[in-house]
Amino acid sequence: LAWALLKQGDKSAAALAFRKAASNLLDRQLQRDAYYRLALLLLDTGKYQEAQAALQQVQALAAGAADQEVSFYLAQSQLRSGELEAAARGFGAIADQAADSLRGRQARYYQGQALWQMGRFREAGTIFEGLALQAAAVGEERVTARLRAAAAYFSADLFERSAELYALVSADASASEATRREVLSPLAKAYLQANRLSEAEGILIGAASGNPWVTPMLLQVAKGYAKQGKWREAAAVYGEIPNADQSTRWERARATRQSGETLAATELYEALVASANSNRPQILLELADTYGELEQLAKERSTLERLGIEPMATVKLSEATSQAWQRSGERAFKKEQFTEATLAFRTAERYAAQATPAAWKARYWLGSALLASHRFEDALLELGRLTASRTVPTKADLEIFNNWRSLALLKQGEALERLRHWEAARAAYREMVKDPLVPERDRQEALARLAWIKQNVPN
Repeated sequence: LAWALLKQGDKSAAALAFRKAASNLLDRQLQRDAYYRLALLLLDTGKYQEAQAALQQVQALAAGAADQEVSFYLAQSQLRSGELEAAARGFGAIADQAADSLRGRQARYYQGQALWQMGRFREAGTIFEGLALQAAAVGEERVTARLRAAAAYFSADLFERSAELYALVSADASASEATRREVLSPLAKAYLQANRLSEAEGILIGAASGNPWVTPMLLQVAKGYAKQGKWREAAAVYGEIPNADQSTRWERARATRQSGETLAATELYEALVASANSNRPQILLELADTYGELEQLAKERSTLERLGIEPMATVKLSEATSQAWQRSGERAFKKEQFTEATLAFRTAERYAAQATPAAWKARYWLGSALLASHRFEDALLELGRLTASRTVPTKADLEIFNNWRSLALLKQGEALERLRHWEAARAAYREMVKDPLVPERDRQEALARLAWIKQNVPN
């Protein structure tokens, strides 16, 4: 009856009939066969615990005789019900007994699956790799084993070995064309994780180009090159990314600048400024600095002036703008373009927060630029705003303030000397010598200036 129901395709009724037969049959061989057929039907319908019980009855009726097929299905029911440790042991025992047989290779494969599910990836990888190396493993069987081994090694963070196995599959003529295409993505990922960036790049811009998953991986390659300081390679990869968004084009401009291709970087930055609808102020800042590095000071100032019409959305952006004007002023000062330097330092001070190191530095350099351009009274006025400041700096900034103040006092003394106001200059230097907040090096400079005046200027 059970066999007839099974032939008709009524598995539930067949299972019930096999169960009744197994519990009533007196012939041990027939009873064993009934339990075995019941177990297979239970496995087929996902009733794994019941299948185990039926298979254990089969083993008990075998009177100690080992049956490889029964052991295989028992381990399979344990695997599917989540009893992974027991399943791994069962499959391992079968594989050890018949390593070269088809059933033995299947058991070894499922042993690897059980170890994989337990998170024992290195062991699983070793098993799958061993299967791929067996002489009997050819064609699809070998390809499947290598793919599983590569995936297991990747999960075990053994990226070099994973990449090697994926590469073997990619080059295996017995693998289907679809498989060789599909393996490109995990192969590129393995190369990336193994820090083999050139190999990953070769796949992504070669055989794999056009796939939707290529772009995020190319970004990872570019960032990897940048992290290694290989800016030229990073810039080249950023340039390979199709339909690059603003962020990617910005990173390309930065990498190009870092690689020493400063002129090319300005072209990329200018294109960004023209199309950017966000981050424009920061892009303008970097563009201005790039022109500064090229000693194109007029373009640097022009770019910073363009920045002036942008809203200063954050304090941090305002501080960065102040620093950019400060750098521009120092470049102009070095080239003795004192009018331009004066404008730059005055703008730097305007963007800086009051009573901060950036503001004191800008004020000092402003006075220095005025002094260098022979505007001595204006220099005294600006420097005096720093030396006579009543703003009490924070404790953390006190030493910085005193340093800029003492440097400004020296510049005031120099301005008074240039105006031949010798008595006022003496008074300024004497005040510095007596001031306990003046750094020792500046005190010594003041003493030297007093000695020079005494020697060279009549009373």
